[in-house]
Order: sequence, then structure tokens, then C-alpha cells
Amino acid sequence: MLGRWTIVRYIEKGGNGEVYEATDESGTRGALKLLSNADTGKVPYKRFAREVDVLKALGLRPGIVPLLDANVPEQPQKGERLWYVMPLASPLREHLAGASVSEVVAAVREIARVLASLCDETGIVHRDIKPANLYWLDGPAVGDFGLVEMPDAQSLTENGRIPGAFGFIADELFRDPDDSGPPVDVYSLAKTLWVLLVEGADFPPQGPLRADQGPATLVRALTIERAEELDRILEAATTWPAERLTMERLADELDAWLTAPERARPDEALAEAVAAAKRSMEPIFVARDAGARRAELFAAAAERIRTEAEDLFVSMQVVDPTAEVGSYAIGTMGNLLELTQSIGDPMVVETWHYGAKIVRDYQGAHRRLIVAFCLELDENAIAYPNGLVIEGVEEFHSGDGVLKQLSGDPAPIDSVALDRSIVDVVDGAHKALPDALRTFTEAVE
Repeated sequence: MLGRWTIVRYIEKGGNGEVYEATDESGTRGALKLLSNADTGKVPYKRFAREVDVLKALGLRPGIVPLLDANVPEQPQKGERLWYVMPLASPLREHLAGASVSEVVAAVREIARVLASLCDETGIVHRDIKPANLYWLDGPAVGDFGLVEMPDAQSLTENGRIPGAFGFIADELFRDPDDSGPPVDVYSLAKTLWVLLVEGADFPPQGPLRADQGPATLVRALTIERAEELDRILEAATTWPAERLTMERLADELDAWLTAPERARPDEALAEAVAAAKRSMEPIFVARDAGARRAELFAAAAERIRTEAEDLFVSMQVVDPTAEVGSYAIGTMGNLLELTQSIGDPMVVETWHYGAKIVRDYQGAHRRLIVAFCLELDENAIAYPNGLVIEGVEEFHSGDGVLKQLSGDPAPIDSVALDRSIVDVVDGAHKALPDALRTFTEAVE
């Protein structure tokens, strides 16, 4: 027995304790949360006590799972157990299992109304909105106020700890865990709606949601009309805080989506054809996404080469401030760099080259000093980093001057091995350039 409550069964382990089903003498069923650490100097106790104080102050507020009973003294006796009891509510996600998209959106709209009213009237920010903290108690309801922040209250955020659940945490909290204004709840509720709508999803993608028809969009996950409108709402609710929807505006946007006039429905044959065509497009979507990702990784690898070799290009400009630096600095040697490494290699999908070039007159000809790099990508997403340090007259093959060709080991475009290969090629250029500069100087002098 804990107070008037008899524990019936274990339910789960929470962040600061364990939750049990319990009943009292009248047969009232409740969820009893038992605090694990009763040390009044520790954050778990302070959060537990603050949660109880908040729930007592809120009383029987619509949309909030209320407090039924509690034992959280300021100075607990040695061995005393600290607990509180709330009504035994159904997890919202379980209640909505099998529900339509509109029913899920309507439930989240009501949660948004509750949170908007709560913040406007009390200044309270929940900070831990996620599916596990939402319930059904004669309607959608918010529970678990363990991370709550209130006006003028002491911050209980521990150094280095970001409040909330991964995937649901607003981006601004990664920069400043105490930046707990109302926008953080808007962000988390939008992520919660995404999880409730996407079958089989336990966590949303990290970062702002986008209405770009990418893999994480609802228009790709749902076969309903106006899914793209929900994507736009979620994007506006997870953007930067200054531009983010308010909680009240989020509720209004969801309400507008729910109450929009119904469009004329296509006949059954058209609906089936559309669904089949959409399914057939999935491999194309996958290939398109893969292509975009490959291009992104290729550009990032090319930028790594340019950054690693930046001091080489700067050195060339110190020697000659008019040195050409850029994509076409290699001039007539471009064809050499763009060849694949050996006959029989896969066809090159994309090639990037960048370098620096100095040209001076020498005995009636042009003497050139070139430092250049090339990155090739084949059809299997294997990248080939190459480099070149060359000094001599225009006819380089004459044997006059320095020629150092650098070939890195091929590696997948998304691999750490490619990073290592890039470093090796650039390091080779660092070692070769001093000799090339000496030869260039001596020849001209």
C-alpha cells in the first residue's frame, strides 16, 4: 500500500521512476508513478516535485491528465517512497490505431488547442511532447510534465543535457538547452503528428520537415488527397523559431485542413489506376533520391579536395598574384586529368577538376607551373581522386621540368576511405611542389 493505493501490476519504467497500475478502496484505477531517487538535492526529485506542483495548480483542466493523489514532501523521511497518481488513461497512439488520417489530425489539433491555451494562460512550456506523453482520457490529453518550464522558475536543465526525446527536439535546443520558449512545443507536436501518421514510424527524421516531396514527406507515405498540404503545415511548424507557426496557428492550420470542402472523388477505376501508378513510380523515386544523394556527396568530396589544397593555391598566388586559380586553371592538360585510370574502367559519370597555373615567357616559349586535382565518379558511385604537379615548357612531354602524377585509391563516394585517399593525393602534391618551384625559379633565372 502507498497511501490509499494498492499496486495491481507493473506498467513500465519511466525517466525518473517506475509506473504501476493501482486502485483505491473505491475502485478508482490510476497510474501510480514511483520516484526512484528521493534525494531532495538532486534534479530527479526537483523535477518530480515541480511536476506535482504544476498538476496541483492546473487542477481539472480540460485536455490535461490530472493529478489524483501524491506524496512528495519537502523533507522525506528516511526510506519514504515518493509517488503520485493520475487517472489510468490510454496512450493516444494505441487509441488511434486503425484511425483515419483525419481522426489523427483532429486529435493533434485538440492537443495543439490545449497547449496553446496552457501557454497563453500560465506561461507553461511542456518541452517533452512526443507520442508516449499523449493520452486519451475522454478525448486527447497531455501528460508527463516532468520537463516542464514555467515563468520565473529556476532552470533544472543539467549542463550538457538537451531536454526532450531525440527526433522530437527542436533545433534551437541543441544550441542552447535553456532556449525553451513556446516554439519548442510547436516543433515537437509537428514531429509527433508525423509519427502518428506514418505507419511503423517510432521516430521522425531529425531536423526540420520539408514539403519537397522527398522520402520523408507525407505525400510519399500516404495515399490521401491533400497530403502535400499537411507537408506544408509540418514544414512551417518545424522551421526556425522566428518563422515557426505559433501553437494557436498550428491548430488553426490543422482545422483548416480538416474542414476544407471535399473535392470531387475520382471514380473507382481512376483511383485504382492512380494508386497503381504511384506504386510503380517508387523505384524511380528511389533512383532519383539516390542520384541526388550521389551528386551531393560528390560535391562534398570535391570541396574537401579544394579545402585541403587551399594553401597550395595560395602559395601559387604569392609567387604570382595573377596566377589562374579555378576550374579551368589546368588549361591544355584538361584532357590528361579527365581520362579514366586504365582501359576497361567503368564509364565516368562525372568529373571535377580544379587547380592553379602560373605562366612566364621562357626562351621564346611559355614556361608553366601547374598544381591541379581531379575527382572522377563512375556509374557504381566509386570515386577516383587524382592530382598533378607539373613544371616545364608548353610541350611537357619533352622531358624538360617536373611531372608528378598522383593517383589516390578509388573508394565509395560516401566512405571514410575516400577521405583518406583525398588526403594522400593532396599530401603528395605538398611534397612535390617545392621541387617544381625550385625548377621553375632556376629555369627562369
